[in-house]
Amino acid sequence: MSAIDPASAPGFEAVFGAAPDVLAAAPGRVNLLGEHTDYNDGHVLPIAIPQQTTVGMRASAGPGITLHAQNFGQTVEFTLDDAPPDQFARYVFGCLREAARAGVNVPPLQIHVASPVPMGVGLSSSAALEVATLRALRELTAAPWDDVRIAQLAQRAEVEHAGVRCGIMDQMAASLAGSTHALWLDTRTLERRLVPLPGGSEILVLHSGIERTLAASGYNTRRAECERAAELLGLASLRDISDPAVARQLPEPLRRRVRHVLTENARVLQAVEADAERFGELMNASHTSMRDDYEVSHPQLDRLVALLQGQPDVYGARLTGGGFGGACVALCKAGTPRALADLVLAVYQRDNPRGRLLVPWQAGARSPRKETTAMPANWTCSLARTVPSSVMTRHHSVRLDTLMAWPGAQTRRTSALDRIAAPSLILKCPPGVAQCPTRPIPSCVKSVPIQNKAPRARRPWCVPSMSVSVSSN
Repeated sequence: MSAIDPASAPGFEAVFGAAPDVLAAAPGRVNLLGEHTDYNDGHVLPIAIPQQTTVGMRASAGPGITLHAQNFGQTVEFTLDDAPPDQFARYVFGCLREAARAGVNVPPLQIHVASPVPMGVGLSSSAALEVATLRALRELTAAPWDDVRIAQLAQRAEVEHAGVRCGIMDQMAASLAGSTHALWLDTRTLERRLVPLPGGSEILVLHSGIERTLAASGYNTRRAECERAAELLGLASLRDISDPAVARQLPEPLRRRVRHVLTENARVLQAVEADAERFGELMNASHTSMRDDYEVSHPQLDRLVALLQGQPDVYGARLTGGGFGGACVALCKAGTPRALADLVLAVYQRDNPRGRLLVPWQAGARSPRKETTAMPANWTCSLARTVPSSVMTRHHSVRLDTLMAWPGAQTRRTSALDRIAAPSLILKCPPGVAQCPTRPIPSCVKSVPIQNKAPRARRPWCVPSMSVSVSSN
C-alpha cells in the first residue's frame, strides 16, 4: 500500500470534528506504452507516479454518505440509492455501490478526499480515487479483497457509474504498480510482472495545458469503433486478430484504429526487454500511431512531444493517457528531467503558458496552476530587452518555478515575464537567501545580494516586485 499523507488526518478532523477510523492511499500513474489497448484485451506498461490520493473514512450514525473533497472545498451528501450529480462524487458512489453488490455491508460514512494527483491530464486521478476509496473501505469493513479484486471493483465503478468505458489498466496500476518498476500487464489474462526502467533512464511528465474529461471526449467513441471493427471481423476482441492483413478489409477509419491497436501491442512486448535507446524509439512510434492512426492527439500535445523528441538527452516521448489533451511522457537520461523541463517549457510556454512540469514532483511544492503567485516585497527586478539568440531558450521556467515561489506581494502569471523570452537570468536576492523553498536555484542562475537603493520608475514592460537581468553566461 502507498504511504499515507500525514496531513490527511488533520484535514478529516477539520471537516468532521474527529479523527478518521482508517486512512488509505493510491497513486496516479503514467502509461509508458500500451495506449487504448486495455479495453481491447491488449498489453500495457504503466508506472506509478509520486502523487497519490488519500482517503480518510469513518463509520457514522448516518444517514447516508457525507463526502468532502478537499481539492474542491466541497461537501456532498448522498445515499447508495441515489447517485450524486457531481462527477467526482460519482467515482466514490460507484465504488461504494460496487462494494455493496459484492456483499459488503456499507455503513453510513464520513469520507474525506485529498489529492495532488493532477486531474484531467491523463494520469488516472479517477483510478487513484477509486482504489484509495476501496482500500479504505476494505480496512474499515475487513472485506476479503486482494489488490486485483480492488482494481476490478474500481473499474466497474468507473464504467457503470461515471460514464467512462475504460479498460482495467488504470485501476491495476493504481493498485499494483510501483514508482521504480513499470507494471507489464496482459489485460485479458491479468498476467503481470514488474519491469525495471531501462538502465540510466528516468521519467519526465509534462502537462500540455490542454485539459479534458474522458466522459466528454472522444474516448468512448474510440472504444465503440474498436468494438465495431471486431464485430465486422467476427471476433470477440481485436486481441484475437492473428493476421494483421485482415484489417485491410475494414473501412476507414476502422482500419487505422485496428492498425494502432496491433502495433501498440507489439511495441509493449518489445519494450519489456528493450534498452533505453530502443524503448525511446518505441515511444516515438507510439505517438505517431496515436496521432495518425488513432487520432487522439492535439496540436499542442504534438508540439510539446516534438520539443521533447528534439532534445539530445531524451530517448523518446509520446502523449500519455486517453488523449485529446493532457500530458506527455518522456524517457530521459538519468539526472536530466528537471533541466529538460526548464529547457522545453521555455519554448512551449511562449504560446501556451499553462504547460507545466508534473513529474518529477516534490511533496509540498506550490501548484504552478495558480493564477497569482508571489515574491517578498523586498525583492526587485528588471528585465533587459536584448537577449543573444544563443540563450533565448535557456531556463525560461526559472521565472515561474523559482522567482514566483515565495509568499508576499502578488504577481499575475500573465505578466510581461510570461511573454518575453529572456531565459538565462541573474537573480538578485536578499543576503543569505540561497535557494527557493521548493527547489534549488539552477546552477546557471547567479545569486547576488540586493543593493539598497531608491526604487526607480517602472517601465510598462517591467513587472511590479520583480527584477531580473539577462545574462549571456
